[in-house]
Amino acid sequence: MNNTSVGYIDIAMSHSRKIKRSRCVVNVAFLLCVSLMVACSSKNADSEKVPANEDILVVGPGNDVNEISLFADGPLVLADVSGSEAAIVQSPDPENEPELVNDSTELLEAEPEAEAEAEVEVEVEVAAAAEVTTQKTKVAFIGDQGVGRSARSVLELIKSEGADLLLIQGDLGYDEFAAVEWESNLRNILGKDFPVLTVIGNHENFEYRLYKEFIEQRVDRVDELSCQGDLGVKATCTFGDIQITQVAVGITEVPEIDFEDDYEQFLRDSFEDSSYTWRICSWHKNQTQMQIYTKEDDTGWGVYDACLDAGAFIAMGHAHTYSRTHLLNDFENPSVEHFGDELTLEPGKSFAFVNGLGGHDIKPQGRDPEEWFASVYTADQNATHGVLFCELKGTEGECYFKDISGAVPDRFSIRSKPLG
Repeated sequence: MNNTSVGYIDIAMSHSRKIKRSRCVVNVAFLLCVSLMVACSSKNADSEKVPANEDILVVGPGNDVNEISLFADGPLVLADVSGSEAAIVQSPDPENEPELVNDSTELLEAEPEAEAEAEVEVEVEVAAAAEVTTQKTKVAFIGDQGVGRSARSVLELIKSEGADLLLIQGDLGYDEFAAVEWESNLRNILGKDFPVLTVIGNHENFEYRLYKEFIEQRVDRVDELSCQGDLGVKATCTFGDIQITQVAVGITEVPEIDFEDDYEQFLRDSFEDSSYTWRICSWHKNQTQMQIYTKEDDTGWGVYDACLDAGAFIAMGHAHTYSRTHLLNDFENPSVEHFGDELTLEPGKSFAFVNGLGGHDIKPQGRDPEEWFASVYTADQNATHGVLFCELKGTEGECYFKDISGAVPDRFSIRSKPLG
């Protein structure tokens, strides 16, 4: 891009200014709860008036992060600041967001009998929130994404299938100066508040810090999503009854990352005494035996063993194909515990999959699938891009891989047993 400096302007509120939504505790015995809810809602409306144009950060040539401007609303824009005047180029318009309905106004205008009915509805909502762990959560898994038409089609599929959470196993925008377009795709299709987690891949050697900033802001905007640690590198996140532990094992291409930072022990510590029903390990690279293309051993077996011991299943990218193992009781010397499509996860029993069909190029099958592979989908099988979905409820889950043409080449069920 020659000597042109490019400013990336993010419409997201800075994570340091995350708005906490206040909540009202409703006592159905008193009609005054309606007034309390009105006051609470009004307070939220005032608190969400965040001044624009704060926390400036500009990214220039050579990937140096200098400043970025965070706005409360509006589409992402690119600003060419090389000349005397800044030329603002707007990214594709996001989908029109529905207007927020002010429930407090509706309650104020309600007749007395309508107020009593509203109280009953609120009581039901509170009871439902207390039982959130029994609700279904649909998780979408992709990797090796890009920013082109296929990548956008994959995001459209995630939206149409009703996913609640997206986990991206590395390699996001690929090219230099693609981070803003990547984030714009997420916002325009899934929305700025949709829960997304990413792990770092080898192609995040461009704009790593900007990608990380985008994800940190997104996590901060989602109350249900909580993370501790270095996001995308060495972190543990929770969403409902799901625990996701991320590591950057084997990533040598990004200077800021330590590719052998005792990730095995971090995984073991994160799952020790875990009370979460579902435990997921997320990283980008593979061992050769755990993928179907031609990737080399990049991670070592220690991280696999740590997840196996916790009964956590493993999500990966990197290989630009889709493959899934049977339920295994040993990864390094693959030993199949069960050949069927009903997988019971527990300490010492797990499975691993690669979904690198997130939107970038699709690779052919680079090696014959050994007996431990339950499903393989590559260019040799005329694969197109797609998503692995797992719908989890209680201790039961239904998973299926669906591509953007509507084909479903893999389907299986999972069950999780607690630790201990």
